Amino acid sequence: MKQRIILSGMGGQGVISLGNLIGISSMFEDKSVSIVPSYGAEMRGGISNCFVTISDKRIGSPVFSAADVGIFMYQPAMDAFGKNISGGGLIIYDENLITDRVKSSVEFKGVPANLEAEKIGNIKAANMILAGVWCRMKKIVKFDSGIKAIREMFKNKNKDIINMNENAFEFGYKFIK
Repeated sequence: MKQRIILSGMGGQGVISLGNLIGISSMFEDKSVSIVPSYGAEMRGGISNCFVTISDKRIGSPVFSAADVGIFMYQPAMDAFGKNISGGGLIIYDENLITDRVKSSVEFKGVPANLEAEKIGNIKAANMILAGVWCRMKKIVKFDSGIKAIREMFKNKNKDIINMNENAFEFGYKFIK
């Protein structure tokens, strides 16, 4: 098993945290992981992306041009990287922030991530909703590994932050029937 994922959004949307969550939850299941984050100097407002590779075997190179999955949080991210998702791949996207799809040979899964994150209590939890959707659809890691990764990532934050992120991840997981 090998999966290559491109995650992209606007700086401040938590794209790097999303990549870290996918990577950490995969490591909890003894998978090899490579995470390559990239963001502009301006951070908030500029494009941010993260390239993640997960494999049952050792990863020779973290570099790739075609991915199996794309997770996009706003239109310029879809425009920039949607074309890099291989035919037959999957694009998970925030349906309220992305209106134009760039490729038709992939499966699309629109999720009202920002809208639901606001209902949970913080728009910054949209990334965790998308992580839950990925977890359920791709079945690379178990739900419990995602929760464990959230607790590891936010162990120095207060309990409310941890609970909010767990609730967002669970919402995304259950969003897929």
